[in-house]
Amino acid sequence: MVKEGVVDIAAVQLPKKLKHYIEKFEHLMIAEDRLVVISAVEYGIPTGRSITVKELTKHPLVLSEEKTDLNHFVRHLFSIHRIDHRQLKVKLRLFGTSAIITSVS
Repeated sequence: MVKEGVVDIAAVQLPKKLKHYIEKFEHLMIAEDRLVVISAVEYGIPTGRSITVKELTKHPLVLSEEKTDLNHFVRHLFSIHRIDHRQLKVKLRLFGTSAIITSVS
């Protein structure tokens, strides 16, 4: 819609690896987002400990619904690390970060 002149400004969330999609537009980075992994305290992953993307394949996961931007980002993250998303132990898919946080807590 920006390209067609329907809207003047659009805010987007893109992984750095997909930055080339916006190169044809004037753009300004206004914030940088982080992807974090959370677990219930009793699950046993120590707070502040780093966990690799490969290690995530060993744990049951709650992820966003298939057709969400967040799910696309997560799939891309795993593909960068040469991990097929079908290897993930997805136990539940929810819509929205709040729902995901609630399900884990």
